[in-house]
Amino acid sequence: MTKTIIQQPPSVQGAFEDLLNKMYISNVRNRLRQLNEPTDNDSKRWVWELIQNAKDSIVGDPTRDSVDVKIVVRDNEVKFKHNGSPFTGKALLGLLYKYSDGKTNNSESTGRFGTGFLTTHTLSKVVSIEGDVFVDDEKTRTNGFSATMYRDGLDEQELLDGVNKMKKSMVYTAEGNDWTCYTYHLQTQKNENALDLGLVNFEENIAQTMLFCKELKSVELDNNGALTKIERQPFVQLEDGLYSTTFIIRGENEYVRTFIHTSFKKYDEYLTARFKTERYARLTMAIEVDNEGNLVENSDSPSHFCVLPLVGSENHVMPFYLNSPDFEPDSERESLILIGDEIMADKGVISEGGINRLLLSQSVELFERMVRFFSSNNYKKLYLLAKGLKNTPKVERNFNKKWFEENMIAPYREVLKRYAIVETNNGLQKLFTNDKPYIMIPKDSSLDDQNAIYELAADLIPEILPQKEDADNWATFAWKECGLFKVDDLCEFVSNKENTNSLSLSCGKYEWLNKLLLFIKEKDESLLKEYELIPNRNGNFVSLNNEAFAEGVDLSDYSVEVLKELGEDIKPILLDTNINSISLPVKIDANRIAAIIDDQAKKIIGEKEVSIGEKIKRLKPLINTIPADTSLFSDEFIQKQKLIYKFTEDLFAEISFNETSNNEILEQAWRSAHKWLITQLMKAVSDLKNLDSLPASIENKVAWINNFIAFVIKEIKEGELDEYAIIPNQNGAFCKKSALKRDNNIPEAFKSEEAEGFNIQLKKNLLHKGIDAITLPSEINIDSLIEIINKRFDETLEFPNKCDRLSFAIFLLHFLPVDEASVLYKTQRSLLDIIRTYYYQRSADFSVKYVDCLNEGIWVKATNKVIFNVTSHIEGKENITGLTNFLCMSGKSFDKGDTIIFLNDVFEFLYNSKISTERRIVPNQNGTFANQKDLFFDERIPEELKDILTLVDPKNDYRNILAESSLCDAIKPVHQKTVADIADVIDKRIDELYKTPSNWENKGFIEAIEKLMIEWFPKNRFTAKECFKLIYKKKETIEMNVLWSLEERQRMQRARSIPAEVMDKFIEHQGNVESIVEENKKLEEKVRELESKITDNGTNEILSEFPDLNADRIRELLKLEERVKGWSGTSDYLPANEMEEKRNYENGYKGEAYIYGQLMKSGQYKNIVWPNKSEVPTHFEITDHEGNQYYINDERNGYDIVAETEDGRKVFIEVKSTRTLLADADKIALPISRREWQFVNKINGNDKYCLARVFDVENSPQGHYLSMMGIGVTKL
Repeated sequence: MTKTIIQQPPSVQGAFEDLLNKMYISNVRNRLRQLNEPTDNDSKRWVWELIQNAKDSIVGDPTRDSVDVKIVVRDNEVKFKHNGSPFTGKALLGLLYKYSDGKTNNSESTGRFGTGFLTTHTLSKVVSIEGDVFVDDEKTRTNGFSATMYRDGLDEQELLDGVNKMKKSMVYTAEGNDWTCYTYHLQTQKNENALDLGLVNFEENIAQTMLFCKELKSVELDNNGALTKIERQPFVQLEDGLYSTTFIIRGENEYVRTFIHTSFKKYDEYLTARFKTERYARLTMAIEVDNEGNLVENSDSPSHFCVLPLVGSENHVMPFYLNSPDFEPDSERESLILIGDEIMADKGVISEGGINRLLLSQSVELFERMVRFFSSNNYKKLYLLAKGLKNTPKVERNFNKKWFEENMIAPYREVLKRYAIVETNNGLQKLFTNDKPYIMIPKDSSLDDQNAIYELAADLIPEILPQKEDADNWATFAWKECGLFKVDDLCEFVSNKENTNSLSLSCGKYEWLNKLLLFIKEKDESLLKEYELIPNRNGNFVSLNNEAFAEGVDLSDYSVEVLKELGEDIKPILLDTNINSISLPVKIDANRIAAIIDDQAKKIIGEKEVSIGEKIKRLKPLINTIPADTSLFSDEFIQKQKLIYKFTEDLFAEISFNETSNNEILEQAWRSAHKWLITQLMKAVSDLKNLDSLPASIENKVAWINNFIAFVIKEIKEGELDEYAIIPNQNGAFCKKSALKRDNNIPEAFKSEEAEGFNIQLKKNLLHKGIDAITLPSEINIDSLIEIINKRFDETLEFPNKCDRLSFAIFLLHFLPVDEASVLYKTQRSLLDIIRTYYYQRSADFSVKYVDCLNEGIWVKATNKVIFNVTSHIEGKENITGLTNFLCMSGKSFDKGDTIIFLNDVFEFLYNSKISTERRIVPNQNGTFANQKDLFFDERIPEELKDILTLVDPKNDYRNILAESSLCDAIKPVHQKTVADIADVIDKRIDELYKTPSNWENKGFIEAIEKLMIEWFPKNRFTAKECFKLIYKKKETIEMNVLWSLEERQRMQRARSIPAEVMDKFIEHQGNVESIVEENKKLEEKVRELESKITDNGTNEILSEFPDLNADRIRELLKLEERVKGWSGTSDYLPANEMEEKRNYENGYKGEAYIYGQLMKSGQYKNIVWPNKSEVPTHFEITDHEGNQYYINDERNGYDIVAETEDGRKVFIEVKSTRTLLADADKIALPISRREWQFVNKINGNDKYCLARVFDVENSPQGHYLSMMGIGVTKL
């Protein structure tokens, strides 16, 4: 169905018009209501809003770049006219209906801020407008128009009525009007007040506005016939980027205004992003100057312009005019927005506050350019450059104080610091040098006092004062960090000069000082106490706070001189006679000066920045003064002063003292000095740390410190010796009393550096032995020392320097009692020998020291530690070989015998020290270490029997249970094994084995029978018979069955039938055995048997020499050759039994012992060696006639003793001993063995051989010597 289109219904049209009217009312109602009571800022701004419209009219018109403005005032009517571009339709309606037409993002439109035309209604709310309007959008044709706005309604309806009246007044004409004209009809006093305020503000700011708004070509004001015209002159370039522009204001009083200005223009990405079109940051700074080269103060005008002045921002005072068309003021154009974030969070573009902060930051560079220009071109009144920089502007709205202080005020001040901007008598000077105030600016709350300060300062510091005509202004504008020269500063300046001679004045100094003192007294008399301003007779300045400032009465020259040398001259406390503005009532007499001297001493003593030495130097006048008159001073005081003088002179030798005898100063003058000096002397001694640091001039340092301590004790309070270290310990170090103790006979060795290395630091706690001036309450004695030593063995304590408790123990055991006869000495000596052998490396670091102490507690812990370690370590070696190898690691050669000697030393020590041990450290006869309780003492069991037992019972090695035979008695097992014990075992074993004939063929069994029955039984017939009860009685049977084969046994049976005399003859003639064999083959087997029994190749030789010997006799002689020295081959002597045989055996070695002893006693030989004497225990020992015991280990040499002469020759001595007396020497022979004869033939020509015959060897030996080579031995 097709619908018919009709016109808009009247109802809709009416509603639409009603909506538009309400929107208009909403736009203007609140603002119009505010303007019923306009502010002064509102009243001032009407002219700028109209100029803004004139200027904005040509924005976007390429045919226009300037506009002219005329303001005509006739009584109650104001006309504002401009010849700008015609209105567009939108612009006209925007004006009439109050809305902005496309100005928001137009950087050239000042009206973009929406401040609006409404402000002009302060003149009148009824405004007539006439002008031209473009007919078409292409702006090719215009028509004229006129209309009247009625905005004087009180309520909404009246405002709507005004709209209707405005509509009815709207007239369009074909003819144009050329000028746009706004006519205001002033009806109220407020309208007239707005007119006046606006015109005054216009006159104040129009030149600046035209400077910043280039579009304003000319401006003319006709105020009721008074014509004022402002003309811009062509600008002049002063230097690169700096220009001068002059405006001529023609009127009733023609005058000019000149501005020095500089600009900044730079593309800015933040503005471009914000306004979505290419934008530049633009900024212009201007400062007004006059024709005389003076800066002109901006008294009332705004400092900030956004092309037009930001009326209302006058409180934001700055030393320049600053304009930017890009500024973002608030809606009423009264202030710049400086608050808010830099970037708008929701839009991501720069905020209004960010724009303004961005632009203002660029102003610092412009300001420096301006300041540099003014300074270098000697402009005047440059104090105006500091205007507004004294404090942060008092701006309440939209202001960021912190940001402005840091980014504007502070940088502006720094600019001013860099340039000479203060006019002085010496030309322009900088406010600051090296960042410190240089120019002094007199300042006071009272202008009269400020001028008085300037006048006084002008005579005092003229070269650093501003010129008189600028001084008050500098006082007004300078910020607090500048050199504001207040009355306190003047006082301080003068006081710092200290002396009148230091004042450099352009007038008489006393005239000036009297004027100063009078001014200060009238201004603030307390300053005369606070500052030293009053000169004394030395010309030095003194304050009224100095209670000593007075007149002197009857003072001796010496006391005055002493006081002067102390630094308090009597003249300094007396008023200068040239001063008549101050009078002092105080007088000074002898008592007073003594008190002053004491006070001065206190002052010197109390000065914190002065060294002790310097203080003593300054106290020398008192120290040097020694009173002598006993009628005026006590003996005690005189002696005290003398000693203080002496001690001070000694300790502070670098200071020259000069003793002076004088009695004119009272005792009280020394009171503080004495107390302090005693303390400083104690400190000085304490600071020296030790005796050696006392000055070299002190010869006997110990005596000196002893005297010093004696003096100090009398002068100080109880307990003060614990405050200062002045008492020397035994290291010579000074200590506090509480740190020291008496030395009760502590051996010096325990105070050595080695002892300190183990933290046994006794000297530091012991009173020096040369000090007797003090008695200490406690002591360190041997018991204390033992306690200290024992604590070092506490396992929880750490040792210093990587030491350990074993090293500490070894160190301690190198201390020996000085009494060598004491048991303790011998015990510790033996232990030390053990240590130095066993711990050869650790012991190498220590030397033996002797201590006068017999308290064994010193060594107990150390002994236990070492013994524990030694026995543990020995046990770990398992056997003699292991221990020997360890001992050889010392670099010394150790054999088994040496090792046994070492062990015996250990056992002897353990025994003597009553130290028991369960460790396996006792060697058996196989060299394996075992526990003592598991071993038996070997009661001279022959080695042959031990070997025989091993042969018959390999698992039963008797040596495993026998202690090493060479061990000392100290470790001798409690139980013993004898020949009978081992014989019983062998007897039973052989008897058992013999019962089994198959054992007869066993090699071990055969060897055992041969060793036992063939070799041992004949030598020990008695023992064999007694101990081998089972087998001895059948030994022949056993021998026959085990040792002889059947054939051999049969041969022996046949030999038994040969008579004895025949056998003897056979033996006699055995040299002819072979011929006998040939003659009688039947005897062959018997001869072989006999030959097997003859083992000595020398038998034939002996038989030939002694034909009366039979076979048994030969055997006995062979046996006795080495045992019985002194046997005669011609004698019928034979030992009656084994005891007799043993006796003869021992006597041979007793003779050797006798000769050895005699040679040792003679002292005639370099060295004497008895080879048969063993240093370690053996199974055989002898006791000589003097009771000396010796272990014997026969080496079977061809001599018995060798003596070495001083020239290196050797005398070999063969000893032959006998029980026979010398008187019976003819009855006994002197046998010499073949081995001995062979040795004689081997010695070289330089050596000697001698026979020593010892008679009566058992009772009273006598020795006689026979040289075998014609070289005698001196009778001993």
